[in-house]
Amino acid sequence: MKAAADLYMPVSGEIVEVNEALRADPSLANTDPQAAGWFFKVKITDPSEADSLLDQAAYDELVKNA
Repeated sequence: MKAAADLYMPVSGEIVEVNEALRADPSLANTDPQAAGWFFKVKITDPSEADSLLDQAAYDELVKNA
């Protein structure tokens, strides 16, 4: 089944590249999300917005007991 949904980003910016490999193999988003399964690349317009984001260790701690 195919579905479409909006994606929300925690920073503002412009999409500068889309991963065309996902069109051929959407399962990459689940099987390899931090490498081949990326969705798009963004040029951030206000880098200070990233200051409030979690780093990997903080995110791992947040979801550990979710």
